[in-house]
Amino acid sequence: WAPWPHRKSIERFGQYGGLHCLSSLGESQVCKTEKVCEPDVVDCKNDFECESGRCIKRRLMCNVDNDCGDHSDEDCDDQEPKSPCRTKDFVLSEVGRTAGNGLNILGMSPRSNPFDNEFFNGLCENAWDGNTKTYYRKPWNVGLLFYETRADRAFTSETFVESQELLKRIDEETTREFGVSLSLKSTPSEINGTAITVSAGITSSRTEGIQKIKEYSKTQNKAFFKVSGSLQMATFSMRARTSVLTTSFLDDVKKLPITFEKAEYYAFLEMYGTHYTVSVNVGGKYELVYVLDSTVLKTKGKMDVLNCLGYTIGLGVTDQEIAANAEIKGSRCDNRKSGVIENTISFIKGGTLEFTAALDEKFSKKVKDVNVEDYVKWASSLVDSPAIIKQKLAPIYVLIPTRNLERAIEEYIDEHSVCKCQPCQNGGTVMVVDGECICACTIYFTGVACQTTKSDLYRAVEFSAC
Repeated sequence: WAPWPHRKSIERFGQYGGLHCLSSLGESQVCKTEKVCEPDVVDCKNDFECESGRCIKRRLMCNVDNDCGDHSDEDCDDQEPKSPCRTKDFVLSEVGRTAGNGLNILGMSPRSNPFDNEFFNGLCENAWDGNTKTYYRKPWNVGLLFYETRADRAFTSETFVESQELLKRIDEETTREFGVSLSLKSTPSEINGTAITVSAGITSSRTEGIQKIKEYSKTQNKAFFKVSGSLQMATFSMRARTSVLTTSFLDDVKKLPITFEKAEYYAFLEMYGTHYTVSVNVGGKYELVYVLDSTVLKTKGKMDVLNCLGYTIGLGVTDQEIAANAEIKGSRCDNRKSGVIENTISFIKGGTLEFTAALDEKFSKKVKDVNVEDYVKWASSLVDSPAIIKQKLAPIYVLIPTRNLERAIEEYIDEHSVCKCQPCQNGGTVMVVDGECICACTIYFTGVACQTTKSDLYRAVEFSAC
C-alpha cells in the first residue's frame, strides 16, 4: 500500500498455483467536513428545469413520456397530457431499452447503461419487428433501428486437446473488438460484485464457465469440443450527437475525484464499461463446450459425436432446419450412455430467464446431452431477450470528455498486462485469466509452464511474454 490515499499496483500476477490478484487496488473511507458544498447552479434559460437538474424543452411537458427521467415534467394538474403517439401505445423493445450498453476491454460485463433510452424528445418514431408482429418505439438516442432475422449458414465446431488452448480462443474472441488480447477478467474487483447487471439478454455466467475450464488443466485425457452458431434479430446505431445520458451516470461522473485516483476511476470503468456500443447487431450466440474423454473419442471419432448431438456439418442454423434435423437424428444415439461426453459448459449469450433456468436445471442434474433440440427452444426465446453479438465501439470518455478517464483506460489495460507474468517455455502463450497467469502450450509440450515435452524429439525453447 502507498501512503493515504491508499492505493496499490499489481507487480506480478499469481502463477504456478499462486494467489489470484483480484482484490481492490484502492481503499475508501467516509470523510466528514464542516464545509457546506454549494449545489450546482442550473440555468435552463427558457427551458423547463427538471427536479433532477436536466433541462428539457417546454413542449415536452405533459406529453405522458418521462422526459425528465424523474417524472417531474408530468405534473399536469391544469391540463390533460397528450402523447406524441396520440391514441397508439407503442412499447419500448428490449433492444431499444438496452441500446448503447457498455463493454469492458477485458471482457467483463458492465453493470449500468449510460444512456437514458426512455427519452423520446417528443417524437413517435417506430420500427416493425416481423418476429413479434409488433411496432416498437424508437428512443431518441437510437439513430437507426432495423429488425431483420439472419442466421449463420452453418454451425462451426472446433476441437481442443488442452484446456489452456480453449481459454486462449475464448480470450481472443472476447477481446477481438478492442485490438488487445491475452488478458481476460470476468470478475469485478473495484465494485460490489452483486450489483445488478442490465446488459442485453441473459448471458450464462462466463466466470463460472471459465473457472470450470481452468479446473480441467489439472486433468489428463480430456478433449474439448466447442460448437457455435448465432442468430441476428436486429441492427441499431446510436445517434452521433445530442445523446441524452442518465442522471445517475452524470452524477457518478461528478463524483470522480479531480485528481486521478485509479481505484475510483477503475470502479467507474467496471460499472459503465471502458467502451460503449456505437452500432450493434443483436440476437444471440449459442456456444457450448463439450468436455470429452479423449480416449473414447479416438474410437468413436469426431464426426460420430457431431451426428450424435445433431450438429451436422452444413446444417443451417435456422430453427426450422434444426428442428427437422433433431427429429431425424435425435434418436440415433444416447449421449448419456455413450461415455464420450463428460460435461457440458455453457457460454450462451441471449435468451430468456426461463430458458436459462431450464438449462441450469439440466446441468445441475448432470445431464450432458444438451443438443440441437435445446437450440430450438433457445432461438425462440431470443425475441424477448436478445444479446449483443457484434458491435462497433467507442471509448467511454467520448460521452464525457475528460483526460482522467482516458488515462484510466490506458492504465487499466497496463495494470492487467501479461507482461506481469513469467514467460512460458517452449513456445507456450502466456495469458492472464482473472488475476492468474496461465500458459497455453503447443501440441508438443505440457505442464503449468509448458516445461514438459511430450516427446524427446522436441528441443526446449523459452519465449518472452512481451
